Amino acid sequence: MREDRRLLKHYGRPCREKSNITTEEFEGLINLIKNSEIIIIKPADKGNTPFIWSNTYLKNWDTIPMVGRILNTLQTKGFSNQKQKTYLMGEPEPRTRRFYTLPKIHKEPEKWTVPFQVPPGRPIVSHCGSETYRTAEYIDSFLTPLSIRHPSYIKDTYNFLVQSHAPSV
Repeated sequence: MREDRRLLKHYGRPCREKSNITTEEFEGLINLIKNSEIIIIKPADKGNTPFIWSNTYLKNWDTIPMVGRILNTLQTKGFSNQKQKTYLMGEPEPRTRRFYTLPKIHKEPEKWTVPFQVPPGRPIVSHCGSETYRTAEYIDSFLTPLSIRHPSYIKDTYNFLVQSHAPSV
């Protein structure tokens, strides 16, 4: 019991490690957090490096009404029925789709999209639960059986190794 208390006293103390950033850097981070409405912090495409940019480069498009009009037109013209339209419309309050790019900061700044300001990026679209999610699933159900028949189709790394007769990894 005494040994346990001694160990607890010794190892149970709060750790007093030295910070790996200066006071000025810490204050800079606090200011970034406070200004988070005008900046966006994302991981870069490679290297686990954070990238900070202004949200003035973002555009907000409301596509929900447009998708609704298209699905209404398809029903009106007899290409779908009410049940299909309701399913394809998805949730009454769909999640906003997110389109963004992971900046490729490893490219030379003079070759960036806007030199020294906006790097090229790897496009990412996150649309789970959005107004087009179920429509994409529906279309995918028709395209997948066709795409897997194509000679260049590769399902995953294992499938690639089998098709290329490469030695196992």
